Amino acid sequence: MGKHGTANVGDFLCGFFVGEMVGSALSAFQIVHQREPTADEHLEIIELVESHSNEIKEFFAKFN
Repeated sequence: MGKHGTANVGDFLCGFFVGEMVGSALSAFQIVHQREPTADEHLEIIELVESHSNEIKEFFAKFN
């Protein structure tokens, strides 16, 4: 695979994980509040997940 092929595994896993986290948080919001989040609430959820991006990247870097 080479250098780029293995680096992509960790990057893919990180991106997939972040996407799943945001999706799960949005679903949980809808269930708890019985409504769609506003645009501001949606951004707040994304920012919350992104605030942990360094830890997430470090974790998935183990798979490179």
